[in-house]
Amino acid sequence: MKKLLMTVMLMAFTSPAFAAGENQIGVDLSSNRGGLAIGADYTNALQKNFGVGGYIHYFSKNTDRQKDGLFAFGGQVNVHYQIDTSYDVYVAPGFGFVNIDRANSGDTAFTAGPRLAIGALYTINDQWAVGLEYANYWSWFNAGYNGQLIEDLAVRGRITF
Repeated sequence: MKKLLMTVMLMAFTSPAFAAGENQIGVDLSSNRGGLAIGADYTNALQKNFGVGGYIHYFSKNTDRQKDGLFAFGGQVNVHYQIDTSYDVYVAPGFGFVNIDRANSGDTAFTAGPRLAIGALYTINDQWAVGLEYANYWSWFNAGYNGQLIEDLAVRGRITF
């Protein structure tokens, strides 16, 4: 745990990934257990490698394969580390709410819990970047769904403005 904390702190105060005051919008696209998964997030840079923002993600359900659908939204903190001028590696812990659309009954459930996203992007220019993001969502407040809800590996595009 100490190593993880030290790594995050080192990332936060080294090579700048963006300038303070800049904004970023990211878009994720993947195919997950229920089919299409799409998401977006917004980050406002407070410091050169540290920003805050929010996310919204949709994971479709598949009734044939009995896979629940999810709609997640919440807030997150982004810590970036720029390697060279071409690569941006980041970790984005967050907390939010998830609406679960049950595949087998059509009922819905609502819960809240943490999210952790880790990604690596190739910077095309000062404005555009593409890469991959690995995200996990957990439920803490619904006895029927406590634990990990979904994990996702998505193709990601990001614009900085």
